[in-house]
Amino acid sequence: MTEHSAMMENGQRVWKAYDTLYVDGEDFIQIGEAFEQDHTVSKVQLGNATIRLMRQRELVDFAIRWIEKYRK
Repeated sequence: MTEHSAMMENGQRVWKAYDTLYVDGEDFIQIGEAFEQDHTVSKVQLGNATIRLMRQRELVDFAIRWIEKYRK
């Protein structure tokens, strides 16, 4: 897909178009909930936010398997 953003080119700020991969994150909440059912996730409160700490490699591997199984 084509994205657009401001970039510096020869010292000038310009608006450029560039091609990138389309990312569909609509099911990320479902993936996170499924991951938390079977994996260790530590939760820490920071102000009004809840931060979740987990092993990133486990999360990525889980998400790949989940997406391959459930995305249509």
